[in-house]
Amino acid sequence: METLVGMAYKLGDLADHTFVYCRDNGQYFDCFGGHDSTDDRRDICSGVGSYKVANCYRLPMFGLPDTAGVGPYAVDGVCHQAANRFLFSALTMLNYNVRGYWFSNIVYGTWGKSYPLWLAGIYLPCSVSQAIPVPPAAPAAMPIAAGTGASDLFKKIQGVYSSVPRMMRGMESRDPAEIAREISVKDMVAHASFLVPELDPRKITEIHREFLKERDAVIGDELKGTALSDKVNSMMKDVQKALADSLDSETYRKLSGGIEPGKTVDVVDREIAAKAGTIR
Repeated sequence: METLVGMAYKLGDLADHTFVYCRDNGQYFDCFGGHDSTDDRRDICSGVGSYKVANCYRLPMFGLPDTAGVGPYAVDGVCHQAANRFLFSALTMLNYNVRGYWFSNIVYGTWGKSYPLWLAGIYLPCSVSQAIPVPPAAPAAMPIAAGTGASDLFKKIQGVYSSVPRMMRGMESRDPAEIAREISVKDMVAHASFLVPELDPRKITEIHREFLKERDAVIGDELKGTALSDKVNSMMKDVQKALADSLDSETYRKLSGGIEPGKTVDVVDREIAAKAGTIR
């Protein structure tokens, strides 16, 4: 087992770029982008996991390195979701020292929109093929890992997904897209309440639900490349403004990674989206 470190650096008006470093062998997982920066590279989190498992699902795509199986960039996730997937075997994830991390979670969730499929179809096969005796986390229908090595936030978010089968009882007649959006809302609220336990979730859930409806409509229009990035970033700036109006300044700064109310960041990197446009 090796120490996997989640790292970040600032990218101007963008949310921080994140990537993962394996301290034991000096290898990086670049998460759609890179790991070199003239700005402040900084450690965000770390845990003991499996480099071999993470290396199994680098899955570079059309010149974009280390996607972690997130899928089409800006459709299923961005670098934050890729970093969290590479950190998965280490039972840890990024935190709110990453500027704009909460905003990308609002769009894509902790591990990306396709997380259940990734867990069953990519992560678990890699964990088996790389001879990890017990996968550290299980699909939503199975109990979550209770290992003491899991970060508290990791356990909290996994708890959201382990509760999905129970949540879906009596919802069989509802639109699957609506159910997926409700899971996304629970994921987002779990993040926010972890950092700000006294937060009234009603201040943010309706904003999130309305955004998710718009997001699904935009993705359904099959936009790609910069057209998609520009639309998602535009919608998310409206969301950031609405959240800043709904929350007190201190809470907003905590959740946004230190961004001042009234200022906004782009969640999607336009340059990466331009390259990714060829695969949509």
